[in-house]
Parts: sequence; structure tokens; C-alpha cells
Amino acid sequence: MSVTVRRLTPDDIPALREARLEGLRNHPEAFSADLSVWEALTPEVWRTRVMSGNWFGAFSGDALAGICAISTSYSLKTSHIGEFGAMYVRAGYRGQHVGDALIDAVIEFARPKFELVTLTVIAENTHAIALYERHGFVVNGKMPRAIRIGDRYYDELHMVRDLEGTP
Repeated sequence: MSVTVRRLTPDDIPALREARLEGLRNHPEAFSADLSVWEALTPEVWRTRVMSGNWFGAFSGDALAGICAISTSYSLKTSHIGEFGAMYVRAGYRGQHVGDALIDAVIEFARPKFELVTLTVIAENTHAIALYERHGFVVNGKMPRAIRIGDRYYDELHMVRDLEGTP
């Protein structure tokens, strides 16, 4: 399957909203974001987030197969670090290298802007961890009980990729 990855625009907001809410609904443990908060966002807020953020989409034809974002701190002291997140590949597109394509595009975008890219991933998500490791991310810490849903806790791994001097 061939996918095209590009930065998302306001025209992509309906598809982005659908995919983002789907991910939060189907895999709440994988995200620190709350479904109810994202469901309540107004169209204006979605537009602002897309226009001011760095959201990427992987498209198979016209269908949005996966999404991710990269952001930076507002502090000059940490502006050299990109924070990768909101990674979600829709069920029908998993195992077809959509995640690889998204990460490749984000790293290409990030390379001239950041020295490091960080992310967090649920420690139980072995498929995602393997994906990130294939792209040069290494575990550099673990936060126990980072996510709580009801009475269940999930540990998060912190991963980093050094962009300086890497291909």
C-alpha cells in the first residue's frame, strides 16, 4: 500500500477530528489526552490547533490512515526539543508501514528545527515501542502509573532520538 504523508491543513480538520477521537475512544490508555475534552473542542479551536501546530496525516488515496503531531516548548531553554505525540494509525491500515511513513516525515520536518525528539509510550505497547526503536528512539526513563483509567494504571516509557549526527 502506498501512503502520502503531509502536514494537515484546515481542510483536513473533519478527517483529523474523526481520527483523533477514534484513537482516544478506542485506546484511551495510549494517550494522556481526554476524549471528553477533545470532543468538546469548537471548530475554531480545531482550526487554531491545526494552524499553530505541526499535525501530519498519512493518506491512502483520500482516506486518512494515520495521524501524529510534533510540538515544542514555549521556553527558549527547551526549544531545541521536539515532542512527538498523538500518534494513531487506524485499524485497517496497521501493519502496512503507515507508522513508519509518519515517523519518517516528522523526523525530516524536525531535523532542521530540533536537536532531540522525545515521546512517551505505554510500556505494554510492544508494537509501538518496536516501531519507535526502528526509527532510532531509545528508552531513557519510565514513569510508573503515568496514566490512570478508573482503577487501572499504565506505566509510560520515555523515549528520545538524538537528531544531531544521525541520518
